Amino acid sequence: MNLGLKRKYLLEDYIWTINNNVVGHDQAYTALLLDPTSNIKVTQIFTDSITGFVFDSIQINKAVNLPPSDFHIVGGTVFSGSYPTTTGDAVLLGRSNNNYFSIDTCHYSQYGYFYFASVPRCNYTVRITEADNSMTSFAIPTYLGSGIRWEAADFISPCDDYFNANITLTGQLSNSGICDISGYVIAPDPSGYDALLYTDNMTPFSFRHCGTDGYFHFTGIPFGNYFVVSEKFGVASVSQSVSLSMSNPTAYVALNTITQLEESETSEFSVFPNPAEDFLKLSAAPESEIHILTIEGKEVMTVTSTDGMIDVRQLSAGMYFLQTSLDGQPVTIQFVVSR
Repeated sequence: MNLGLKRKYLLEDYIWTINNNVVGHDQAYTALLLDPTSNIKVTQIFTDSITGFVFDSIQINKAVNLPPSDFHIVGGTVFSGSYPTTTGDAVLLGRSNNNYFSIDTCHYSQYGYFYFASVPRCNYTVRITEADNSMTSFAIPTYLGSGIRWEAADFISPCDDYFNANITLTGQLSNSGICDISGYVIAPDPSGYDALLYTDNMTPFSFRHCGTDGYFHFTGIPFGNYFVVSEKFGVASVSQSVSLSMSNPTAYVALNTITQLEESETSEFSVFPNPAEDFLKLSAAPESEIHILTIEGKEVMTVTSTDGMIDVRQLSAGMYFLQTSLDGQPVTIQFVVSR
């Protein structure tokens, strides 16, 4: 960077390109290189804020050559129950630190087997978004590890070809009721979300792909208590409980991920795994008692934890809230017990 150009009235813009494709405009850019040979270019442009004229620009080029041994095959079979599906779509998803991204999509059409070739070293999961052309009737989109939420997905970091990324699709339950649930996922970019429907004991019931505006609509739901949960890779889920009855057969749900993101940014406190079966691990040991409440607000546990572990084996399957304080500030974390 030419420090002589650091003047208050100059605006700085950046253009990052990889193999002549524009990929970013921030001062720094993190990329997963998918090709053995990649040409990276960053252009820094200085514009006069008063006149709007380009004052100067700087361009840096870098060629990166990766050895073939850094690229592998990731493949597996998609099952429905104990039988392989016939055709479908699989999405390869990557995770690097706190960055989550979609890398490639594969359409498989034989023996239920998908594979991705020339995959560089990274942490990966796979999601099945379509199978046998009828996902909306018999199964729910499912991640590697047979989880339907990305937080519960398995991630692999292949150091060799990996052919056992098998996925068993989670089946939908029969829609035999007269009730309806509709609503919106509220987010800065609401496209690409799913709405997941669980029964009150956290059994997966059904799903809907949201519209580009975040709208979803469940029909044919029996009477009962449910949870509606948002799902998008790399974005923390939010949920809301719903009770359907003869006197209340319809419900409207607004899943506000914007509030969730704001809360996540102001607190570094978290719990995992989520969903949990036997124990919860806290990211930091709190400085006060820990209170566990049901979604109705009833306190069911009060514990202290000096090692950051909580035994939740006595809790029934369902959704709960953990309340405590950290650095003098009250914190509330939502978690699920699933068995």
